[in-house]
Amino acid sequence: MKNKKFLYLLGVVPMVFGVAACSNDSPSPNNQRKFHDEAEVNTLFDVIVKGEKAGHFCPSKGNTRALIVPVEFSDYPADEIGKYYNSETSGKKAKKHTGDEVGTGRSREDSKEDIRKCYFGKPEETYWHSLSSYYKEASYGKQNFNGLVANWFKAYTNFETMEWCTAKQWADGTSAAATASTILSYYTNERLKKYHEFLKEDGSYMFNSGTEFLQYFDSDKDGVIDIIEMVYSAPFYATYTNEKGEDVPIDNEKFWAYCGGVSNNGNKQKPELGKWAWQSYYTMVEGGVYENGKHRAWTCKEISNGVAKVDAHTIIHETGHGMGLPDYYDYDYKTSPAHSVDMMDHNVGDHNSYSKSLYGWVDPIVVTGPTQVTVRSFTDTGDCIMIPYRGYFEDNPKYGNTFNTEYIAVELYTPTGVNEFDSKQKYAGNYPLCPQKPGLKVWHVDSRLGLFNWTGGSKLDFVSYTDQIVSTAQSSYVQVAASNTGSRTVNGFNLLYFMNSNQGSQKQIIDDETLWHVGDVLNDTDNYRDFTMNSGKAWGYKMVIESLSADSATITFYKA
Repeated sequence: MKNKKFLYLLGVVPMVFGVAACSNDSPSPNNQRKFHDEAEVNTLFDVIVKGEKAGHFCPSKGNTRALIVPVEFSDYPADEIGKYYNSETSGKKAKKHTGDEVGTGRSREDSKEDIRKCYFGKPEETYWHSLSSYYKEASYGKQNFNGLVANWFKAYTNFETMEWCTAKQWADGTSAAATASTILSYYTNERLKKYHEFLKEDGSYMFNSGTEFLQYFDSDKDGVIDIIEMVYSAPFYATYTNEKGEDVPIDNEKFWAYCGGVSNNGNKQKPELGKWAWQSYYTMVEGGVYENGKHRAWTCKEISNGVAKVDAHTIIHETGHGMGLPDYYDYDYKTSPAHSVDMMDHNVGDHNSYSKSLYGWVDPIVVTGPTQVTVRSFTDTGDCIMIPYRGYFEDNPKYGNTFNTEYIAVELYTPTGVNEFDSKQKYAGNYPLCPQKPGLKVWHVDSRLGLFNWTGGSKLDFVSYTDQIVSTAQSSYVQVAASNTGSRTVNGFNLLYFMNSNQGSQKQIIDDETLWHVGDVLNDTDNYRDFTMNSGKAWGYKMVIESLSADSATITFYKA
C-alpha cells in the first residue's frame, strides 16, 4: 500500500445440538455450528501456493521469524537519518519543519535500535504497537513475531564488486526483490561468513553455516524463509541531485512501502526466498504525534535525537500482505468498498473477520438456518458469524467447508484492543478514525474462486467460477475472482464490501453512523430489501439486532 494516500460466538459458546440444518422456519439452536467442526477445504495456502502458483507466504500462526535488514545508500547514509527529512516533501533537501532546527542525524546503532523496537519491541517502546505486539494481540496469541535485526547493509547492484551505490543507482540497476535475494546470498556465502554477525547473549556465534542461518528463519519448515523485511535509509519518494544541482524525484515505483514474493517450491534443507517487504525508515515516524489534541509531524531534530517514537502502522499492513492478504482499497481511487477502516485498507485498527478467518485465528459461528446468536467483542475475543445464503449447504455440498465462497460476515466492533488508539487520534493526522462506540460490522464477502488463463502480458482472462483447485496447465490459475478494484475484478463484484446500515448516507467510511445497532434490520425495510447474492441466489434471511452493548450483541436470523 502506498503510504501517502487518503480516500475520501453465543458468548461465543452456543449450545449446538446438531449440525444439520433444521427444516423448521423458526429460529433454532440446531441451525448453527462452529466452522472448524468440519474440515476446511480450499485454504489460503491452497489458493496462493497451488492455485495462484505465487509461492509460499509468511506463516500467520506460531513463532514466525522475520529477518529485518536495514539498507543504506551512499547518498542517504544511516548516520544522516533525520537530518534532512520533512514529512511534507519527503525529499533529501527538505531543510526543516517550521521553527525546527535542521536535524544532526541519527547514529547507525540508534537507528538500528529504532527498527528493533518497531518490529519486536513492547508497546511502551513505541507510539502505539510494534509489529510483534500488534499481531500477538490481534491474533489472540496465535502468532508470535520474533526474529533478528541485521547490521546496516550497504546497497549495491553488483555482487562481484559490492560497490556501495546511491539511491538512484540502485533504482536504475536493481529492485527490491533482487536486493532481498542478494542479501540472502550475502549472509549465506561461506567465503564471507557474514552470518557470524549475529551473536548470542554470551557473545558466541548464533550460526555456524549459511544453511543453519536459513533454517532458523523457516519456522514452519516449509522450505521457504518466513519473511525478509528491508528498511531503507532514504525517505519514501526519494530524490537525487541532477547536473544542474536540482533535487529530482527518483522513480516513484521504487521508493514507497510495498510487499512482494518469489515463487518457488521450497527447499527444506536450504530454505529459499519467499515473501519480502520494502519500506522506508521514515514509515516508522510518518504518523507524527498528538499534542494537546492537535496533530503535528515529528521534526528533524526529534527524529535525530530519538524523541520521535516509532509507529508500526505501515509495517503491520505490509506484513499483512506477506501473510497472504490483498489490499481492500480501490487502486482506481473511485470507490471505497471496505469503507477505509481496516488494517488492510487504510492501515488502521484491527483486521476484519474475513481476514482473521483466512489467517486461522478465529472459528466463526456458521448459520445454516434460522437461529439466534450472541457474540462478544470481536477484537477482544474473536467471536464472529458467517452466513451463506439460506439453503447453501443443501444446494452446494460439493463446495465443502471453506471461506472461499460468498457469504455475509458479522462481528461486534468495539473501540478496544488494537482499535482503541486509532479511535482516539487520526493516524498521520488525516487517516480515518475508528468508531468511538460499539456497533456491528456487516460485510458482504465474495471470495469465490475463479479459473483464469494467461495468454501473455500482465492480464489474466477469467474463464469460469470453480469450487475446487484443480491441477491446471502452466498457463492456468485458480484464485479469488473478485477484487475491490473495479478495473481488476470479475463482473464488477467486490471481494469485501462493508454494508452501510444507513443507506441514506453517502459516507464511504465506517463510523458510528454506518455501524449496525439495536433495531436495525438487514434484508427488510430500506436496508438491502430483497438482498441477493452476487451468485444470483436470494440471501434468504432477515437479520434483526435484538440487543447490543460494549460486552455483547444478540442477533436473530429469521427466514426472509
